[in-house]
Amino acid sequence: MYKRKGAGCALLLAVALGLSACGAPAAMPQASKDAAGSFTPATVTDTAQTVSAENDRLRVTLDKDTAVLTVTDKANGGRFESAVPASKLDREPNELWANAVRALVSLTCVDGSKKSNDTLTKNNVGEKAALSARPVDSGFEVTLDFSALQIQTTIRFLLKDDRLQVVIPDGGIKEAGKYQVVDVTLLPYLGHAQDTDDGYFLYPNGSGELFRFKDKSLRQNAVKEYTLPLYSPFALDMESRYALSEFDRDEMQIMLPAFGVKLGDNGFAAILEKGDADAAVQVTPGGVGVAVSRIAAVFTYRHQYQVEGAGLNISGGTSQFPLAQLYDKELIPGDRVLTYAFLSGPNADYSGMARAVRENLINRGALPAQRKDAAMPLSLELFMGVTREQLIFDEFIVTTDFSQAGDILRSLKERGVDNLFATLIGWQKDGYGSGCAQPAAGKLGGASGLEELADYCRESGVRLLADANLTDILKGSTAYSASADTAKDQNGFVYQDAAEEHLLFGPHAVWRRGGELFRYLKDRRLSGACFQDIGVFLYSDRSKGAVSDRRQTMAVWENLLAVSKEQLGTAAAEGGNAYVLRHADLVKNIRESSDSILFSDETVPFYQMVTHGSVLYTGEAVNLYYDETAQLLRLVEYGYTPRFELTYERAAELRDTAYNMLFSSRFSNWEERLAEIYGKLSRELDGLWNQPMTAHEAVGDSVFKTTYADGSAVYVNYGAAAFESGGVRVEPQAYIVVKGDAG
Repeated sequence: MYKRKGAGCALLLAVALGLSACGAPAAMPQASKDAAGSFTPATVTDTAQTVSAENDRLRVTLDKDTAVLTVTDKANGGRFESAVPASKLDREPNELWANAVRALVSLTCVDGSKKSNDTLTKNNVGEKAALSARPVDSGFEVTLDFSALQIQTTIRFLLKDDRLQVVIPDGGIKEAGKYQVVDVTLLPYLGHAQDTDDGYFLYPNGSGELFRFKDKSLRQNAVKEYTLPLYSPFALDMESRYALSEFDRDEMQIMLPAFGVKLGDNGFAAILEKGDADAAVQVTPGGVGVAVSRIAAVFTYRHQYQVEGAGLNISGGTSQFPLAQLYDKELIPGDRVLTYAFLSGPNADYSGMARAVRENLINRGALPAQRKDAAMPLSLELFMGVTREQLIFDEFIVTTDFSQAGDILRSLKERGVDNLFATLIGWQKDGYGSGCAQPAAGKLGGASGLEELADYCRESGVRLLADANLTDILKGSTAYSASADTAKDQNGFVYQDAAEEHLLFGPHAVWRRGGELFRYLKDRRLSGACFQDIGVFLYSDRSKGAVSDRRQTMAVWENLLAVSKEQLGTAAAEGGNAYVLRHADLVKNIRESSDSILFSDETVPFYQMVTHGSVLYTGEAVNLYYDETAQLLRLVEYGYTPRFELTYERAAELRDTAYNMLFSSRFSNWEERLAEIYGKLSRELDGLWNQPMTAHEAVGDSVFKTTYADGSAVYVNYGAAAFESGGVRVEPQAYIVVKGDAG
């Protein structure tokens, strides 16, 4: 059995009409193709030596001879250069690195005429690419002609207020020979730093991670480069995806398409506005090649895949072996847009970076401005049923039926829990793991029992959501067409694990099944769906007649949430990748830690600072905490919506089933404690949970302060001694809220 992962308007109207008419969308949504954006005018100057753009805040200059880009922040005279001066290097580099550190752009290419492709890393300096520049509205356009490669690249540098937007337009990569572009790194050394510089890199790995500049000897000998793909790895590893142990899975995840640099009193936040479905953040400490650290965005234009052969092994079975390493034939279309928001003075820290990213997402409509709910929310997951496999007849295990779920919700309402999001897990005919297109399980009360529960929830203001897994196929439990429904790789092979038990629906099939689900839930009068997986990972499907690249899959995931919200009223997702934030009311299982790249220094709540007040997010269920005191403090510090996952019966009933991760979930055992925790948090954090976070900082040893838009501050003390400063006293292992301007 599979393992659960912890995890516009015109288009929306068309989707909604398609569902009303026939219960399924008429066509799968497509990725957006809108323009890069419009800009207020800036002064543009073009001379024989330079081309530049300037406004009240920034000046951006490109030297045509050296191809060096310089950004000057007029707020305090801070400068960022795309090239590393020789004075910043501890020794003279070889020719390869001497060219690399002065590059405006770096390309990874392959020889498309060969069957097995070895990549080549090239840059405009090493290839002596001819540069031409011309003024355009609000900036200038640069064309780089890599004549030896027969590749031409066009890049626009556009200025608006405190932001520099770097754009490779759709069609901006032209190939006329055998060499093909795999990926492009823009401004690979902008924001470079020496070990002695005061500052850090920020990358949203997990909740967020800082790498502070420091001597090489203090980096745990981790002198290596990390490439962190956005949203999920490009190569789909089915073995890791269904690993029995969480420790066997690669959990590294970048949920927000952004990164940041702080250098003294200056810094920037870089946001990948377009092309993010096929992009990564590359982080390299000083000592890899040259003695400067660097961070950059890498945009992928072709994905790699492997052609494999099969043969007999010595034990008489079959084994697979690689025949060739290939890349996609066609370039992934679309604009690539990277926006740098420059920061200075007290704004040049990770809090300022979070504010800049939040503002960018809100301005682009990718994040709601602010929630308006009156009461603090509670996320309650009720586990209903699961089938236990047995030798002859399988047994359906009921842990919470629909009537019992109603009793639980009534009890919580009576105890003052006024803003409930209740998600039903394992509500379908065969329970958890059986897909979501089936009717409600008869042993739980059937359709009539589900409707009665939904009617109570609507009358009492509880949002009742159905847990839905639209992506996974479990052989023997899920109805599907092997030829028409399954997702396939570039070789035409179905994605599956080694045991050939787990497969994936293609995005076209997911979209169709979503229509069936919405119709069923609407007829049952539920408030919405909570989608597993779509906020956690992307994948492409190369099935003939149903091709979907990662951009198109992202559009499907986003529109599933849009339709749930439009048709049913509420949308939720497991995982919080940026593309779900536009329409999700609630995102679940958002990590409270980073993934600890070996040279990193500390975890910060960057993701939480960007999203708080706009989207509700939950972490680990409180009833599954291993250290309730410390984890409740983290919930307060990071602004989580409290979450519980409960059952009416004992969790022991789930032994030997596909859902055996609950160990303390019986409602009668948690009823008093849940009401106590919720009551305390809702009183003490009243008015804060739906506000934007404006700052986060360490103010003492194991003491942190989170500041909100109205000036209120929350101090959290994880230490063993009381903390006192500026009239604020926080007892050990406790928190205090200072309201208004007094914070």
